[in-house]
Amino acid sequence: MKFVVRRPVTVPRPMRLIAYAVLGSVLVAPAVASATGDGQVAAKVMSAAKRTQQAPNVFYPLPSSASPTDQQNYRSGGGTDLEASCGTQVRAIHAGTVHYVPSSSWGGANTVEVTTGDGHLTSYYGYLGSITAFDNQIVSAGQPLGTVGSLGAAAGTCELGIQIMPNGTTTTDPTAWLESWVGKPNPDLSMWGSNGFLLATFNVLGASHTKRPGGDASRRYPTWSKRLPGVVSYLENNHIDVAGMQEFQRSQHKAFLKQASSQYAAFPASSRTDTDNTIVWRKDTFDLVEAHKFAIPYFNGHKRNMNYVLLRQKSTGRTAYFINVHNPANTRRYHHQQKWRNRSIAVERKLVIRLRSFNRPVFLTGDLNDRDKAFCPLTKDKLMLSANSVPSFTCAPPSSLWIDWILGAGQTRFSSYIRDWSLKSANVTDHPVVYSRTYLAE
Repeated sequence: MKFVVRRPVTVPRPMRLIAYAVLGSVLVAPAVASATGDGQVAAKVMSAAKRTQQAPNVFYPLPSSASPTDQQNYRSGGGTDLEASCGTQVRAIHAGTVHYVPSSSWGGANTVEVTTGDGHLTSYYGYLGSITAFDNQIVSAGQPLGTVGSLGAAAGTCELGIQIMPNGTTTTDPTAWLESWVGKPNPDLSMWGSNGFLLATFNVLGASHTKRPGGDASRRYPTWSKRLPGVVSYLENNHIDVAGMQEFQRSQHKAFLKQASSQYAAFPASSRTDTDNTIVWRKDTFDLVEAHKFAIPYFNGHKRNMNYVLLRQKSTGRTAYFINVHNPANTRRYHHQQKWRNRSIAVERKLVIRLRSFNRPVFLTGDLNDRDKAFCPLTKDKLMLSANSVPSFTCAPPSSLWIDWILGAGQTRFSSYIRDWSLKSANVTDHPVVYSRTYLAE
């Protein structure tokens, strides 16, 4: 699909109404007010700016620490101005592709757009003092684009000019749109010509843990045969397209394929091998291209095979690698496994780098049994990002950490992130199901 750079509509800039007061010997200007579309005068920090924001949900374009002031000067066909100190970081409101708009008459030479594709959500950022994103760069919600400046219609005042086009062509009031959507998933499911797919990581609680007698979780959870229908119905009812399964032991694998084979395929396909870390995918969404195994150090360093596959998305023809792992935990039988988890992460990072050399997106799902100690090595130097993080050259983990991860590398982004504990409450598993709406770029 070809992206077309559109030019924001130029609209008259509202007249500024400025009065001055004398405090002692200092001439002080009050907070700048501006005429709104209905003739009222208003200027305030919108509640959307202060709302909790975490990727991949919609972000306010300026951090609340900058105390941005929304002039609320939207008029049909235009945008609104957000006042903040020059040099304040400007962030992408939503994920998409960056395009430079250097000839913008209203936004000045440093104007950029972030678009999800022709006919879909597009946002414009004008008056920028500098641009830090690259032309045609894929960005996440919350990812830095540049800094507040005073170019274009800002006419020397430190501001960010914002335009939002939900359908890619017609502007809407940015103040109202941000108030409705900041902190929530992007309301437009389409990105790069696709509605994406749901990618999950799912530790199903292995059959051996609930066997009777002797299973370490047998007093708290039913046997696997009573829990498996909940696993199948969850995947089907939530239309999970690809899932990395952990502790998916042979009896569970065999019964799953018997119950769900009309909708899901799996690797390994046979229940006569090690199936604990199987990858499953919907047959109507993906085709299998390749399937492979690789070894990581497991308990006390003993090698254990994990799986990865190359799948082709039927709706777009685009391909991506999916790796699924389970790194060793500290247990009553196996103590002090951190060293082996670290080495497992190193092996997994090396595999991601190798697969990225084929210029395809790479996903890693799994129960990594670590939080920041897993996140930081895998995202180092922007190799990967988790579904709920913003790319960074430093270790910048999401505020809410767990041991079950979805990470992506390359031409991909996410638009939603769910950590669902309902199956734990239903005694199906002792983990949440984590899933994200995921997109493959061209």
